[in-house]
Amino acid sequence: MKRILLFIALMNIIGITQAQTTLRMVPDSTFAITLQQDTLSLDSLRAQYDFVVFEFFFAESELCKETSTYVNQAFKDVGYNENQVFFLSINVGNDSIECQHYQDTLGLEMPMASGIQGNGSVVADSFNIQSYPTIILIGANAIGEEIISIDTIGEGEDMIIDTTYGEYTYNIYEQDIWPIDSSEDILEALNKHGITGVNEDIAQKENIFQVYPNPSNGFFYLKSDKLESPQGFEYQIIDISGKIIIEDKTINAFESPIHIEGLKTGMYFIRVRANNSYYTQKLLVE
Repeated sequence: MKRILLFIALMNIIGITQAQTTLRMVPDSTFAITLQQDTLSLDSLRAQYDFVVFEFFFAESELCKETSTYVNQAFKDVGYNENQVFFLSINVGNDSIECQHYQDTLGLEMPMASGIQGNGSVVADSFNIQSYPTIILIGANAIGEEIISIDTIGEGEDMIIDTTYGEYTYNIYEQDIWPIDSSEDILEALNKHGITGVNEDIAQKENIFQVYPNPSNGFFYLKSDKLESPQGFEYQIIDISGKIIIEDKTINAFESPIHIEGLKTGMYFIRVRANNSYYTQKLLVE
């Protein structure tokens, strides 16, 4: 790790930037297991998302910690894995307990795979990640040519490379989103590739309804003084990996308890549909 940090320092001193993954094609059978025990692969994500953002990190790095908070904010700004881009944090070298501590300490909400139990170290190895943190952007639903931006000494150039995964083609659009001084740097990189799924009205919608008790250990209530719907309210429960756990259930009034005894501990999102609009709140299950 010291060698990696020394390498980064030297690169900054002499003013040279280089992509942090040398890979020119997405490796076969890329999969990871989240802290919530969901197995994710590019193939399984292809049907639901147009793009995937991978953040590679190790838990001991202060630079990784700072960058993770920016990536997590971008994850929230784009819509909590509910729109066209899926965020996944991939650890290298740490186990699930260390990664859970990392996530809890920093208040991170995006899905995370540990380096050991979650296959993160293998994934990082397969992408030939050179240093940490590294954030890459993959076009998981595109078929055609791959455009990889490569930074050289003073100027950038594009390489066009065909990459095929089974019957699909996966494109590495950004080998490394860097430098990152805020979440805006990440959003700017995403916008360059036509990712416009940023939920501009998320902030206004967050306080439309409340979830209580929160944290919950078996049931919760929804409360709102701002929503009205004679037909009742549809809701979904979505886990942190973006998987819909409970789909399109209907309650006639916000006073009715919603039972969740079967849910594993962790972070979830409650999405309510009312008057043809969606509103989302977080729920912690203990």
